Amino acid sequence: MIRRIKFSVLLLVLFLTSFSNLFSSVIESRKYLTYLDLSFVQNINLMDGYSYGGGFMNSSFGILYDFNEKNSLVLNYNLLYNGPSVNLNSRDLMERIINNSLSVEWQKKINDSYRVRTDLYTGKEMRKSSSIGDFNDNLYNNNSKGVSFYLDRYFSKRDILTSGLIYRKIEFPNYTDLITEFKIPGSQSNISGGLYDNNLYVIDLKLKKDGYFASMNYTIQKYINQKIVLSSGTYSSEKQNDKNIKFIFGLERTLNNFLFFPTISFIHHDSNQNFLRFKSLTDLSPYFVRDAYDYNQYSFKIPSSFSFLSMDFELSMGYDIKSYVSRPPRDINNDYILSRKQKDYVLSLDFSVSRKINDIASISFYYSFVKSDSNNKFDAYLPLNYTANSFGFGYRIRY
Repeated sequence: MIRRIKFSVLLLVLFLTSFSNLFSSVIESRKYLTYLDLSFVQNINLMDGYSYGGGFMNSSFGILYDFNEKNSLVLNYNLLYNGPSVNLNSRDLMERIINNSLSVEWQKKINDSYRVRTDLYTGKEMRKSSSIGDFNDNLYNNNSKGVSFYLDRYFSKRDILTSGLIYRKIEFPNYTDLITEFKIPGSQSNISGGLYDNNLYVIDLKLKKDGYFASMNYTIQKYINQKIVLSSGTYSSEKQNDKNIKFIFGLERTLNNFLFFPTISFIHHDSNQNFLRFKSLTDLSPYFVRDAYDYNQYSFKIPSSFSFLSMDFELSMGYDIKSYVSRPPRDINNDYILSRKQKDYVLSLDFSVSRKINDIASISFYYSFVKSDSNNKFDAYLPLNYTANSFGFGYRIRY
């Protein structure tokens, strides 16, 4: 699978390069530009006494075409592979993800202060939970398509206010009724996928001015088929709805050759979905947790960068606190501690150094440290208490 991806990337690089050379000599009165951004990272991860390999690849190919001073078109294709890591950004540290997407954006400049953008999007995401199996049958494989509208208000070249509306239709062809599968073994063949299909709506506001930046993102997910789980182990007639609001505030400062931009963020996630915990296949009295997915998350990060001896250095420190509103933590025996609420803490340190080897290519070395703690001690399904280190070597091409 990875070899096929790399071969496809190589073909696209050759195509875009030749395509650009062909048309750059033909179109003289119009601005025509192709761009390419390829990143490859191979890393070794060390976590609590054992090691495992990982990798990352991100490739972006695009075409920018200016029809005139006020109208332009941007075509962008992105291919992403994310392998095992030490950062729990997915459902499993060992999870592998392949994501490819295509977007077409029309940009229209109204005047020197305002610009509108319209974006059409389609994407496909495939996941694999371990080194065995393939990417075709994962529950969380999904296809998405949608449209976006943006209005940019320029106060200056560096100061801008952006407001946007985003819509996505997300389909999960393999996601089925897990409660029915659990209660009636062998029923999988009679249950169709798509239970997790949803319509996603986003209101997005971003402001960058005088060295400060702030954003507000409000997301609503309305599920088409997924209903609310009841304490009886059945479904209600009410459909699942998730709401997520995120605030970010930060500043950007330069001291001599040192750039840093501390950032704080807050996320409130609200869902009307509940959780029914079965301790085993023979559990006749599962425990019911109402509003089990509601949480508040607080994050503080200090990214920084500087250059020295023709090398670029980046250093970042972050600390996250995730506090569940209703969900109690579990002890090592998978029993709930009802007098408390689950809280997760993650400390992360990231360091990288890169050096250009020619006009378009650079090599990099990466190091990451993660310390994750939680009062939930039952780690059978999801690691929440661990210490990990990751070392990686990367190669990047940009033109």
